[in-house]
Amino acid sequence: MSLQWTKALSVGISEIDDQHKELFGRINKMLNIIVESSEIDEIGKVIDFLDEYVVSHFATEEGLMKRFDYPELEYHLRQHGEFIRQFYLFRERCRKEGPSRFLAIQIEEMMVEWWTNHINKVDKVLGAFLKDKI
Repeated sequence: MSLQWTKALSVGISEIDDQHKELFGRINKMLNIIVESSEIDEIGKVIDFLDEYVVSHFATEEGLMKRFDYPELEYHLRQHGEFIRQFYLFRERCRKEGPSRFLAIQIEEMMVEWWTNHINKVDKVLGAFLKDKI
């Protein structure tokens, strides 16, 4: 299982869609490295990138929501906060325990489920709201 970008996941805002595509690519790279147990040294680099990029991506969305007085801002912020919390837990486990297939499966399940659901149920609503404003 991996994160596959499809047009169905487009929120209609190119900046957000491009960031989602980049996130999917990096998440898949991390998962492949963990599962294959090759290039173990690269895992930390990918996790660090994701750590920074996810925060940057969320800041982009949150900035747009604040700029245009998005009515679902608080709910969306809670969603982002929950992802960051879950990601940090996995990041710390990976650093403490080292990479493993079991951890990779858990991370993969969380990432695929969270991003697919978040984009389809939350970001698309945001995209529709922003479409006429940007």
